Amino acid sequence: MIMKKDKIIKYGDPCLIIAEAGSNHNNDLNLAKKLIDVASEAKADAVKFQLFTAKGLYPSNCGFIELSHGKVDFYKVLEKLELPLKDKKKKAEVIVNQLQKKEESIFAVYWGESRCELLTL
Repeated sequence: MIMKKDKIIKYGDPCLIIAEAGSNHNNDLNLAKKLIDVASEAKADAVKFQLFTAKGLYPSNCGFIELSHGKVDFYKVLEKLELPLKDKKKKAEVIVNQLQKKEESIFAVYWGESRCELLTL
């Protein structure tokens, strides 16, 4: 988690408002940046992303799920929701720079060992 240096939350302080970006970026770095912009406009104190890989959570043959538009391969759905981090250090820096430009803090929730290293970038 990256927090502003002067942001200390203690008992009796106002609650921290966190914008849940989650995986709503739909594997699009520009959309991730827009989610940060919207959170900033809404005066959120922080933005939270979910970091995971389909491979780190399920086997590729984990099966299908029923959605409103029919059955879909669950593994492929998860792959589409991964934060696009092919060049992870560069893209993580883009996200962090956008947050700093908007004076926002970031939380990251990771699922699986494959994304732990991202928290150190």
